[in-house]
Amino acid sequence: MKKWYVIFVILAIFLGYGIARAEEKKVVDTNFVLVSTYLVAMTIFDVETTFAAIRNGAHEANPIMKPFIKRGRAATYGIQMGINTIVIGTSYLMKKSDNPDLRKTWWVIPSVVATSHGVAGGLNLRYVW
Repeated sequence: MKKWYVIFVILAIFLGYGIARAEEKKVVDTNFVLVSTYLVAMTIFDVETTFAAIRNGAHEANPIMKPFIKRGRAATYGIQMGINTIVIGTSYLMKKSDNPDLRKTWWVIPSVVATSHGVAGGLNLRYVW
């Protein structure tokens, strides 16, 4: 079993716990799950294409992520999924908020982060094939 499967399963358990806890306002609905899944999927795409590109001679250009990449997949997924947890938690609190502006824009932050991972992963593909 690959190590990133374990991280994905742990996140799924936390997401399931969040779904079970969100009964009052129906904060965690289909859209919330889809946006969160998009974020996690694009993160995995970015990390895996990064490691594939490095295997083919590329190097990590992001100075913040470089030390984690050098330490391997576990460290990289640890920091990335930790960031994702903060992003998903923030969007959950925004969606649950009494402020109507926050409730309408809860999806923006995770969507932007997910799209940036998708773009980075797409750029990594230049070095994979």
